Amino acid sequence: MNGRTNEILRIVDRLDAELIDLLSGLTVPDLATPCDDPSGPTVGAIVAHLAEGRPQAIAWLTATVRGLGTAPVPGPGAASGHDHPHGDDHGHDHGHDHGHDHGHDHGHDHGHDHGHQHPVPAAGQFDEAALIEGVRQAGTVIRGLLDGLTEEQLDSVPPAVEGFTDGTRTLFQIINDLAEHQTQHLDYMRKALAGRPTRDAG
Repeated sequence: MNGRTNEILRIVDRLDAELIDLLSGLTVPDLATPCDDPSGPTVGAIVAHLAEGRPQAIAWLTATVRGLGTAPVPGPGAASGHDHPHGDDHGHDHGHDHGHDHGHDHGHDHGHDHGHQHPVPAAGQFDEAALIEGVRQAGTVIRGLLDGLTEEQLDSVPPAVEGFTDGTRTLFQIINDLAEHQTQHLDYMRKALAGRPTRDAG
């Protein structure tokens, strides 16, 4: 295993741990906390955005590592278990763009589609344990795909796939883009939750 692969795996482990830590402390009222993230107006909307993007990222990475270049997008939950904080029966098509286009915009918003925003999960649809298990399962799959990548593979340039790359960036760069994307979402959610009113312990 080369040094860059180790670096990526450390980043994946860190981001998974940070996301699980955040999810572990969420309550249903927290989901409605206003958030400045361009991908959604509330913390709950960003939790949904991350959950919905995970299967697409795994499908793309699987196909890329296997040298296929493109990949069919699985149905809701197919690659990440049952980690959606709300049902995905709204007729949305998440197969082509899960909110960011790495390769066109590497600024502050990663090319987010501001017009696609997620509803806040209803109280009965927020399943913290399922969300956390989904993160863990996806992390296991992702680490398995990344483990053993060679320098040549990391320096390869996957073909353009909408929502991931315009065909000009290396696999290593794209993976780092995806990690930065999640980091930005985590930062937005932390900032939002830090500013929420303190609850009366009684």
